[in-house]
Amino acid sequence: MAAPEKQASPRRFRSPPYPYIPLRKAVERAAVLYHAAPRFPVDLADLADVWGYGRKSSGVPQTAAALLHFGLLSDQGSGSGRVFRLTDDALHIIQDTAPHSAKRQRALKRAALAPRIHAELWERFGDPHEVSRAVLIDYLTADRSDRGDAPFSPTAADDLLTEYRQTLAFAGLVGADDVVGDYADAGDHDAGLGGSEETRAFPARRAQSPHEDERVLTTGLLSPHASFRLMVSGPVGVREIELLIRKLELDKEILAGSSDGDEPSS
Repeated sequence: MAAPEKQASPRRFRSPPYPYIPLRKAVERAAVLYHAAPRFPVDLADLADVWGYGRKSSGVPQTAAALLHFGLLSDQGSGSGRVFRLTDDALHIIQDTAPHSAKRQRALKRAALAPRIHAELWERFGDPHEVSRAVLIDYLTADRSDRGDAPFSPTAADDLLTEYRQTLAFAGLVGADDVVGDYADAGDHDAGLGGSEETRAFPARRAQSPHEDERVLTTGLLSPHASFRLMVSGPVGVREIELLIRKLELDKEILAGSSDGDEPSS
C-alpha cells in the first residue's frame, strides 16, 4: 500500500522588509553602541549585550536590521562570522551635537530615506500627511501587487506607515504635529528581519482612490538627456504647488548632500 502523500504546509505570508523601529529609536541604539564600541566590529552576541537583549532574542537581529536599513550600520561576512560597525553617517549624527548642524541634518535625511520602501513612498507621495492613510494602505497592499511588486499585509502596511511618519518627522522632512507617542519596543514576537506585524492604531483620513482624477499637470525638458512628466490627481492650486516646490527643494538638498563624501557605508 502506497504511503499517503504528505500535504505541503501553507507558506506564511511575508511582507517586504522595512525598519522595525523608527529612526529616532535607531539613532538611540546606535548611540548606545557608539559608547561601547565606536569604531570596532561587533557580532550579534556583542549587540545583544550592548543593547540589553538576551542573546537568543529576536529583538537583536531585528534592531540590527533596522539600523542597516537606515544606513547607520554596515555589515560584513555571514553566519557566525557576520560583524557590524557604525557607518560614517551614524558617527556624524551621534558626534555632532550642534542643534542646527547642516551636516547632521543631511545625514538624518539620508538615513530617513535610505530604506527602499521609504524612498519609494517619498518619491510617489511626498509628505504622507498630505495623503489619505487609506490611499497609502491601498498602495502598499494592492497597487504594488498589481504592478508585480511584493505587497504588504494590511497589518504590516499600517505598522510601516506609523514608523515612516515618525521617521520623517524626526529627520525634519515633515512636521511632527500628527506623530503619536513613542514607538514601543516590539519585544520577541516573530517578525523576521523586516518589521513587526503588530497593529499600530492611527486615525485614518477620508478614503479615496489612488488613481481618481489622475492627469498630467506639466511636462518639460531638464537637459538633453532628461525630461519630466508630472502626474497629479485631485484639485491642484497655489498651496499644492508650494508644497511641491518644498518637496523638490528637500530632494535637491538630499541629493546635494549625497555627493559631499558623507554617503552611508554599504
